[in-house]
Amino acid sequence: MDLSSIMYPVCDNGGKTIAHSMFGCQVAKDVWGLVARWCDVPLSISMSLEEWLTWVNDMKGSVLRRKRMEVIILATTWILWRFRNSTVFVGENIKKSSLFDSIVLYSFNWLKN
Repeated sequence: MDLSSIMYPVCDNGGKTIAHSMFGCQVAKDVWGLVARWCDVPLSISMSLEEWLTWVNDMKGSVLRRKRMEVIILATTWILWRFRNSTVFVGENIKKSSLFDSIVLYSFNWLKN
């Protein structure tokens, strides 16, 4: 069996699973770290999407703040998913900094609409 067919090409360190591409891959961990720093929130690297959304629902503060965090989390998963598809299917090489820039852009656009 050719291992390259089942390994995630971004890091060659895990399988081509949603969980790995969104949370397990070092690139994804770094992006989530940038998002957490931008939002000034604590980060648990092992968090899944469900854990992030539960954390948002339980966080203190206004409903508006929780909604903003929800949008930012969804924008992050959307950008990571697009990054995964571009890497797996097209072979594009996208920089982490442009991933974060896209997350900020999508977040602001989604929040204003």
